[in-house]
Amino acid sequence: MTTMLDSFSVDTGKRELLKLCKDVSGSQEIYAACFHGPRVYDHADEESNIDVLLVVREYRPKMAAFTEKTKDACLSIIAVDQQIFEGDVKQGDFGESVAEAIVFPYHSWINGDYLEEMEVRIKRRYALELLRNIVLKYPELSSELLIRPEYFMYEVLRRMTKLFPSLKPGFSSIFRKKARKRNISLIMRGFNRALAELEKDKYIVISDGYIRMDEKLIETTKNQRKKLTDIMTSVRKAVLPYTRSFFSKVMIGFLRNQRFSIRSSSQDTKWKLPKAIEDAERFLLAPTPLGPIPLSDKTSIEGFVRKTVPSGETFEIEIRKLGGVLNSVFLLDIQKRNKTQKVVVKRFEDWLGFKWLPLALWTVGTQSFAVLGDRRLQREYSVNQFLGRHGFRVPQILYMSIKERMIFEEFVEGEKLNDIIKRLIGSSSENATSLGEIIEDVGKEIAKAHTLGVSFGDCKPENILYTDERRICFLDLEQATRNGNKTWDLAEFLYYSGHYFPPLNSDSAAKVIARSFINGYQAAGGSKESVRLVASAKYTKVFSIFTMPHIILAMANICREMGTDRKR
Repeated sequence: MTTMLDSFSVDTGKRELLKLCKDVSGSQEIYAACFHGPRVYDHADEESNIDVLLVVREYRPKMAAFTEKTKDACLSIIAVDQQIFEGDVKQGDFGESVAEAIVFPYHSWINGDYLEEMEVRIKRRYALELLRNIVLKYPELSSELLIRPEYFMYEVLRRMTKLFPSLKPGFSSIFRKKARKRNISLIMRGFNRALAELEKDKYIVISDGYIRMDEKLIETTKNQRKKLTDIMTSVRKAVLPYTRSFFSKVMIGFLRNQRFSIRSSSQDTKWKLPKAIEDAERFLLAPTPLGPIPLSDKTSIEGFVRKTVPSGETFEIEIRKLGGVLNSVFLLDIQKRNKTQKVVVKRFEDWLGFKWLPLALWTVGTQSFAVLGDRRLQREYSVNQFLGRHGFRVPQILYMSIKERMIFEEFVEGEKLNDIIKRLIGSSSENATSLGEIIEDVGKEIAKAHTLGVSFGDCKPENILYTDERRICFLDLEQATRNGNKTWDLAEFLYYSGHYFPPLNSDSAAKVIARSFINGYQAAGGSKESVRLVASAKYTKVFSIFTMPHIILAMANICREMGTDRKR
């Protein structure tokens, strides 16, 4: 495809341009040069400047901007010392005010291999920084995300236009219908090479056109515990006294070259930034049975039903509230073709005010909980997906709308463990044995999860289900984390079980519960140290508010003995 740059005479114009550029560089070698800007984007008029970047060895002024005229065109020349240019590429020393020329479509003139190498280097840095920013924004969700390669291009553009809104007309010209496909291909060429390098270096895995982050990158980013440099924060360096004057000249020159773009945009209301730039998160996706869902999705309950019911098919829906003080939880009955599909809908509210205060006071100094709704939603989704892949029975997540803070998941039939424990408390010794076997299975499943690094965070019996298929199913995973407090899981299950006991009830059933649970936990490889710590005052004091002292004592004694290899 030809561009408006081709109207610049190859024979006469470039010879004259080379002479002008050598006048600019003086006795120093022009190491590399390229054309950039609207002429390369293929959206300019005959009066638009031809933008030229010169990379000069040991350039004395370090950086300079010139406007020169030839008989064919007006030239805007930026000359920069090679070391300064490379510093802008590698670290953003000058806010990418110079390196930006090779981020977007450019046309190599001198030493194209070098410019391509620099292009890949800056785009690798952008991609790696954006990946880390995803981890910081979605720490619980990042390991599950599928990322489309276009995300990096659109997110860089979004951040640049947010910082400099006046650049929007120029950037929008990149995506005009006439040259959109070509310009995107030119930009993505460097990003694709950069992503291939990151895969080779084991930062990411690329499969089926999607990118997944490696766990090591995720954990390293989480563990840094400090604010990582955002890809645009380096622009602030441009206002330092040393660079302020030059940067201003570059920006004024760039905006001057957008005159045609601005004039055209005022005449053409369709000429806007692509929606993908305004909402780059549409290229970050979470897998579900209905296909990958973009994080920008805003599906409502009605929208979910429309997605699950074939077009034209009649249906009826009934919504019932399932309760919950800290969350809104509903049971959705979808009746279609004489069949009923039950779906649990959870809306994750922020825990603020008096609803949250009792829970915070109850566990202060022992266990912390995620408070914000979006963080809890991330945990519910990511741990559910992780456990499901490892063979655990968890409710299948059918859909997720992170913007609406809603998760849609299957309704699992079964009996909750709190009801089983209540039956055990009042049962005969024969029934207690069979019910104890179920509790032993719970201990085994929790130990298996702990071995994988998962802690549940809210391991109350009412959040565990004994399904009709006789399997242990974990519900409400919104407080679950990787590498969390394993002892808390054990203490909460046991001591919270104790609050179902009537005040004057003996501790015999409590011993059956504790022994069955710990037997199962240790048989599946659970830590004896975690069992022993359950008996410490750090945990017993938390549950002493609503569990009778003799029940806590009976369970704590068994934990202490079984956690230290002593037999009763």
